Amino acid sequence: MIDFLIDKKNYDNVEYCNVRVAARGIAFKNGKLILIKSDKYGEYKFPGGGVNANEKLTDAAIREFKEETGLDIIDISDEPIIRFREIRKSNLYEEIFDHTSYYYRVTVNDIAGETNLDDYEKEYGYNLVYVDIDEAIKNNEYVLYNKDTSMCPWVERELMVFKKLKEVL
Repeated sequence: MIDFLIDKKNYDNVEYCNVRVAARGIAFKNGKLILIKSDKYGEYKFPGGGVNANEKLTDAAIREFKEETGLDIIDISDEPIIRFREIRKSNLYEEIFDHTSYYYRVTVNDIAGETNLDDYEKEYGYNLVYVDIDEAIKNNEYVLYNKDTSMCPWVERELMVFKKLKEVL
């Protein structure tokens, strides 16, 4: 498993810590990554999200992938291929945000059904896209360095994962 850790150390005098765990899917179709893209900020990200209480990581990845893309996962790796932990001050609350994402290699069916987006995902205008990894890197670099990413801080995380995938694939 490939491990990443980003600790921003920007949380002096903050006592409350919000620990969050997420599971994400890495899938390809015809050599392109299956991602979601925001109309609001323009960033690409891997489908996935929060793990519910008593939910297995793989079950969360399957559920979240379906909710965000409409695609059913038909096969998922037994173990995550990437673990990414980020510790930083929350952009919304007076708390430390300690977030770990587990990325699984998945295979999906070809036909997208209905999505079931969260309110913020609807607000951001997330849509299913098929993107070359170089385009994903170029796009997220542009967003990270040229736009206000305070409301989509995951851009840096996803960019690092795109770059690592390109290196190891």
